[in-house]
Amino acid sequence: MDPLENPNQPFLGGMHRNMEAGHAAASPVPVVMVVAILRFKETEKELILNKTNAKGVAKVLGESRAINWPGSKVTLKPTQCEAFGEIVDCIRVEMHTAS
Repeated sequence: MDPLENPNQPFLGGMHRNMEAGHAAASPVPVVMVVAILRFKETEKELILNKTNAKGVAKVLGESRAINWPGSKVTLKPTQCEAFGEIVDCIRVEMHTAS
C-alpha cells in the first residue's frame, strides 16, 4: 500500500515526494489566526502550512498568492526541526523547483 494512502503512516511515509497542489484554503474552523491548508491531488491528506512552509511554497513556485498554486508541483521532504525547545519530525518544502 502506498504510504500516502495509509492513514497510520506519517504524511510522507519517510520519503521525499513530488506533490501537485490541488487546492489551498483557509481553515473553516474559527481560530485565533487564519491557517492555510494545502490539499494535494495524490492523497486525501492535507498539509497545514506553517509560516516556514508557506513561504517555501511561494518561493519555489515564484507565486505568493495561494489561489494560483493549484496544478503546480512542489517537493516535500521529511526532516527534523526544533519546535518548543525539542527536536521533532516535521515536513519541509524542498527549496528547488520540483520536476
